Amino acid sequence: MITILHGENIAASRKALDDFKERGSEIVLLDGKNLTSTDLIQAAFSTSLLADKKIIIIENYFSANKQATKAIPNLSGITTDIIFWEEKTLTPAVLKAVKEARVREFKLATTIFKLTDSLYPGNLKQILTLYGECLQKDEAEMIFLMIVRQFRLMLHPVGLAPWQESKIKKQSLLLGKEKLAFLYRKLLDLDYLNKTSQLTGSFADNMQHFLLWI
Repeated sequence: MITILHGENIAASRKALDDFKERGSEIVLLDGKNLTSTDLIQAAFSTSLLADKKIIIIENYFSANKQATKAIPNLSGITTDIIFWEEKTLTPAVLKAVKEARVREFKLATTIFKLTDSLYPGNLKQILTLYGECLQKDEAEMIFLMIVRQFRLMLHPVGLAPWQESKIKKQSLLLGKEKLAFLYRKLLDLDYLNKTSQLTGSFADNMQHFLLWI
């Protein structure tokens, strides 16, 4: 069976991907950026003498390859599970092109986008209110990823629609270059401390402390 996991809620889609991994006794990870049809066919139809259940996982195949849907071979008749994981939302055209695939989209609550748009000086009350609302629906780590994404866009507003670019540039001007760079370094420090288990208190509390700097 072919399954596509996609959407902006990366934390939720990653969890679903981990659930799939637990079901297989052999996991085959393929690099979506350099994957060829031949590689996929060989992996899908090859048998394993050591595992009863093989699962093939391919990350960001459609995102990395504009002609990806045209390169998907006919996989009818396979017994191996193939999981395509994407870190963003795929277009209906892409989803339609992958025949007989089970699709699961992981969406973010609209509140989290309100929060990222509210990150500018003099708006602390609304920022903290929205952050509290976001915590009721999403994990602090997911909120962190979206805030990091927003800061990256403010630092490098490329590849956006005109209306998005205009809004992002306005937000970055409100913060100013120096503070924008300072806050981004704070986010990198927070990420490092979290990954190295050096945080004092919960990640959610440390995220709230970061927001106070804005």
